[in-house]
Amino acid sequence: MEFVLDEFNGLNVLFQANEFKLHRLLPEVKGVLCMLCLNFMRRSEVHSLKEINVEDRTKWIPLSEIYPGILASETIKIMLPHENESFLSRCRDWCKEAVRQVQSRIDIDDRILAAIQNIHHLAIIEGTATLDAAASLFANLPTLCKASLQTLDQQW
Repeated sequence: MEFVLDEFNGLNVLFQANEFKLHRLLPEVKGVLCMLCLNFMRRSEVHSLKEINVEDRTKWIPLSEIYPGILASETIKIMLPHENESFLSRCRDWCKEAVRQVQSRIDIDDRILAAIQNIHHLAIIEGTATLDAAASLFANLPTLCKASLQTLDQQW
């Protein structure tokens, strides 16, 4: 599962950065969750990451369609059928557990994380920051604001 572990290493690097990167947390986590889910679930079922239930077997793709990565796909070709099935089942179980672990640690519907996405200077310069991002951030983190909200809003 080298290709999956690379995604987790990317999240780990984000947490260990020396500069401000919190604004990237939510998009990165959503990307990793989506990738994990698409490895074993039907694409049509991966629309609302918050409501993903990895235990709902009706949303799974057939075992033969699970994507374990390009290197593992080559290895699978030389496996016996029962080894192949066992391997793909373990890949699915690993991805399911990874989704559960991420979901238990990071709330992708968190209003603060959503607002923080917009405080990076590039979001403001590129115009991707929402107009109410500052108000949302300060409403959810009232101790953050010692100046008047109007002054902060004007600066925003």
